[in-house]
Amino acid sequence: MKKNNIIIISLLIVLTVGIVGFNYTNQLVALFVEGAAPNPGHSLSEIEGGADLATKTYVATAVSGLATETYVNNSVSGISESNWTPSGTNIYNSNSGNVGIGITVPTEKLHVNGNVVATSYYYTSDIRLKDNINSLEDSLSKILKLEGISYTLQSTKEDKLGFSAQELQKVFPELVKENNEGYLSIDGSGLIAPLVEAVKEQQTIIESQQTEIDELKDIINNLK
Repeated sequence: MKKNNIIIISLLIVLTVGIVGFNYTNQLVALFVEGAAPNPGHSLSEIEGGADLATKTYVATAVSGLATETYVNNSVSGISESNWTPSGTNIYNSNSGNVGIGITVPTEKLHVNGNVVATSYYYTSDIRLKDNINSLEDSLSKILKLEGISYTLQSTKEDKLGFSAQELQKVFPELVKENNEGYLSIDGSGLIAPLVEAVKEQQTIIESQQTEIDELKDIINNLK
């Protein structure tokens, strides 16, 4: 009966504090057996007996379902309090740093080392937010310089289609960005604009040629 009570109490603490996982449950059971239950709000180091991994825990409220506090890795961030703030059904972070998923040193506001699945992506493009607006010129000749390639991504062994960032940089330097380690990434959506202009240029050429063909046809017909 004592063991069953310990398990029930542990499960209640897991649901209340928001610590989810079999390992944490086992550790909490062990703490109750020893009679040394941690106080609410203590860091994970007090629960796990290790380095100070976090000073706060996610607590989902019954009303909003949002987390009111969050884990903070002090050894990485150098901060002791959470910067995640609930706001209605949203949660935001006012920290000036970056967020990494699958990577320890993120170089952008959100840096994901892996695939991302979403219904759609919308890019900020309101004309009121832009300066130095100019029309694109010679898009067709630039597009013709590009070479599409097939390749296998080293990290995931996935077969993909795309461009060499180094080669793209020679033609459209605005679409290539270099990180702190010297690796290049490209803005694939930025290629849409020159592709559209290239099609328009090509269509102008086709229409001009069609006009010449029609004129030649008329000349031939008149010679008959």
